[in-house]
Order: sequence, then C-alpha cells, then structure tokens
Amino acid sequence: MLGRSYTHHQWEELCNRCAECCFESEWVGGRWVSTDVPCRYLDLETRNCKVYGARFEAEPQCNKVDPSAVLRGMLPESCSYVEELQDIIAEDWDGEDPRNWKKARRSRRAKGKDPACSGRKRR
Repeated sequence: MLGRSYTHHQWEELCNRCAECCFESEWVGGRWVSTDVPCRYLDLETRNCKVYGARFEAEPQCNKVDPSAVLRGMLPESCSYVEELQDIIAEDWDGEDPRNWKKARRSRRAKGKDPACSGRKRR
C-alpha cells in the first residue's frame, strides 16, 4: 500500500470500531452514502460483527475494508482507515491524490521533472 505495508493484524488494529462500514450504502450523486440500515450481523450495542471471522461467507455483500475501498470513497471521512490512507498519501505523494496521477504526471512533464520522459521529444 503505497509507501507502507501492514500485516493483517496491524491493518485490523487501525479500526476505530465505528461500524460505519457495516451499514448499507447507496451510490448517490457520484459518491457512496451510508444509509441507516445496518447489516443483520452487526451488534448495534457493541458495534461489533457477530460473525466477524466468517463475515464474507455469512454476508456476501459485506464490504471488505482495504485501501481500494478507501480510494473508492466507500468509507466516511471519520474512519481511521481513511485518515491513515490520507496520511500515507500526504507523505508519499506530497499531498497529491493518487487518483490524479495522470494530471500530476502531465504537470511534471511540463516542468521537465518526469524521469520517465527525460531525453524524449514530443511529437
């Protein structure tokens, strides 16, 4: 994951137990929005999954929380995974969003800073 790697345990430890990923989401206005409909396996009092170890088998629609889920905007800004990935982006991309890599590359080319383009002439 960009400039850092995590063991499975380390990644799991980032979770702040908000359980926002355990609510159904809908695609609205070009982004994911959480509804107030929880997964049937979510214990609303403890905010823990009742079948966590087998969650993907028990509920095929269960969201896998990984960096791609963060980049797709499937988690709220308050999620610790979102905050962690934003920190990584800030460190590794000097604040540039990796989804804008083509734009950033064009900008570096224009400034003569893209090593992939050194020595090449544009046609």
